[in-house]
Amino acid sequence: MEESKIRLAMENKKQELDLEARQPMKFDLTRCIKLVPKFDETEVDVFFKNFEDLASYMKWPLEQWVWLIKPKLVGKAATVVGSLIGELSYMVIKKAVLDAYAVTSEGYRQKFRNYVKPHIKTWTEFAAEKLRLFKKWLDSEDVVTYEELINLIVTEEFKRRLPQNIMLYIADKEEKDLKKAAVLADNYSLIHKGSLGNVKQHRAELLGDKDGKTSRGLFCNYCKKEGHMISNCPNPACKRGKVTENRAPVKVFPGYKSDAGKESAMHCVSQDKNLFEKFICNGTISLHSSDKPIKVRMLRDTGSNQSILIKCCSKSHFA
Repeated sequence: MEESKIRLAMENKKQELDLEARQPMKFDLTRCIKLVPKFDETEVDVFFKNFEDLASYMKWPLEQWVWLIKPKLVGKAATVVGSLIGELSYMVIKKAVLDAYAVTSEGYRQKFRNYVKPHIKTWTEFAAEKLRLFKKWLDSEDVVTYEELINLIVTEEFKRRLPQNIMLYIADKEEKDLKKAAVLADNYSLIHKGSLGNVKQHRAELLGDKDGKTSRGLFCNYCKKEGHMISNCPNPACKRGKVTENRAPVKVFPGYKSDAGKESAMHCVSQDKNLFEKFICNGTISLHSSDKPIKVRMLRDTGSNQSILIKCCSKSHFA
């Protein structure tokens, strides 16, 4: 009798445990958030991958993923998410953060190409980091086969050799196939070549043809007449004004004759004497270390790549 009661009690307990096991476990945000990995601004994509693997394994509700990652975001990621408006989902936050850190195929490519060896790291560490960045670039491009790898490398080199306007056009099209990118480049060149020819033809019509037709649609800002621009204005005053416009008065000093017998002149712009005062200093010069130094006045110019010595002085002292 007692054994039957014990057996019945054990069966009831087992049924209760089975019933509890079938019921979904209650989600505890405060407990689960402790398991979320730390957010690293240098490895943004790694953070999201590790979180998604963990959340899938723990069977966390998808609608709770937003509240699990938001407290973990720092720096630029927190700023970007804080600026988002409206009801946020996990995918919206993920895309915004990845875009903010340029975690795209082009971003991986630039990181791989631009990464240089830090002084504190060894060449072995540098090689390992280069390899890691290269693999991330390949993963972002979904490169699996050898043919896809060849297409990726050659297409990148092809784009590097294109003019910037064509390269940006292909980048906007997001074309990754080499042959299709080449076709786009040819089409762009043909279209804009025709447009350039039309522009030149239209400009020739405005300026007048060889038969001497008057120019139409042009207006001179100096004499206020139609048919020409200020660059070819027939008014002498206009030409003189344009030549001397915004120029300081110039003083011409007699120079010396060069070996070719041509007269040269040294021009000096008349400026305030105090303008170069802080750049002038006394010094000495000699052609050889054994020669006696000659005292000179020097004007230092940080933008020059050549030193100039007055020929008459050098000839009298070093002949």
